[in-house]
Formats: sequence, C-alpha cells, structure tokens
Amino acid sequence: MSDRAFLDTNVLVYLVDDDAEKKRRELKLCEEGGYIPTKVSNEYHNVGRKKLANALGD
Repeated sequence: MSDRAFLDTNVLVYLVDDDAEKKRRELKLCEEGGYIPTKVSNEYHNVGRKKLANALGD
C-alpha cells in the first residue's frame, strides 16, 4: 500500500483561494507529496470553469 496522500478537489481549489491560511495549509500538503486522480482533476476543471464564468458575468 502506498503512503502517498490522496489530494482531493478541495485541496486544489484552496490552492487558488484568497484565504492565505487555506492556501498555506494546502500547499504544505502538496509539498509532502501525493497524487491527484483523474476524477479530481476533472472536478477541479469544472469548478474552475464555473467560478471563471461567474467572475466574468456569463
């Protein structure tokens, strides 16, 4: 069994969040290593598109 961490969508979202504490905590997790499954990558993409669309007023 691998000891690498599973990084979920929230970790990726918080990396680009305006909250410095969230960003710092999640960056530390990423620096420790881990993996991002394809499903999580796809979810992050969808969340990002929706946030960008909202920010642009679409």
